[in-house]
Amino acid sequence: PSSDVISVDANHDGLLRFFQEIQLDVYSVHALIFSWRLGVAVQGQITREEFSNGLMALGCDSVDKLKTRVSQLDNDIRQPAKFKEFYGYTFNFAKDTGAKNLGIEDALRTWKVVLAGKFPLLDEWCTFVAQHDRRSITRDTWNLLLDFALTINSDLANYDDEGAWPILIDEFVDWLRPRLPATATSTTSSSMS
Repeated sequence: PSSDVISVDANHDGLLRFFQEIQLDVYSVHALIFSWRLGVAVQGQITREEFSNGLMALGCDSVDKLKTRVSQLDNDIRQPAKFKEFYGYTFNFAKDTGAKNLGIEDALRTWKVVLAGKFPLLDEWCTFVAQHDRRSITRDTWNLLLDFALTINSDLANYDDEGAWPILIDEFVDWLRPRLPATATSTTSSSMS
């Protein structure tokens, strides 16, 4: 890499050192939010332009200000529209450069970080995707999973089988339904008969 790029590889651990300096766990959602706020295009490297423009946008001109700002990164995705923008960014960020779709392992790893605490069926979703022979996740499936995660109840009661969900999500629902515990309503109505 040129001197205009901070990168992570066997010989260039500048980005890792930088993240340690600002007390940012490289494997956390905060690292992804930070990369999003800087406009980082390629995972594992930050260009000088991305770095300087991003720091300016964050209002940081010192390591101390940056450390303080890093501790507040959650605030940047509190609004649903901002979270959706951030989530969309993670698709491009996590996929291989030049690839159209996101590889399964990268998708699973990213979902586990980005959707933790936001998608009650995250563990089940990841188990399903890992067990099914898929090579990649399309952008459409990626984006619609967020809609599914934020709108569909964990008991799937409000899932519309006739809705315009991607096939993978439909297959997930078909796979999950028989695995869900019986609801209190179905238990109560069957015991009253």
